[in-house]
Amino acid sequence: MTQINAEVTSVSILRTTMDNTLIGASQEDAAKLRKLAVWYRKFSERAGNAVIWESRLLLAEDLEREAARIELEISQSRND
Repeated sequence: MTQINAEVTSVSILRTTMDNTLIGASQEDAAKLRKLAVWYRKFSERAGNAVIWESRLLLAEDLEREAARIELEISQSRND
């Protein structure tokens, strides 16, 4: 049950993050997303179903992309 709650919470955070452009997103936000992506990759290894395994890996990729986007925005704002 704890794993399910963690996954639901993570998906909610991801949807909120990806649906809304983060204003004032920090390097810490990007680091949290990367940490969550690592967790999803490890968690996917325990999936007994290929569809679940793939969905967790895809979610990890989405988290990594969002972290990269935040980092790019931060670096661009520093150069302006």
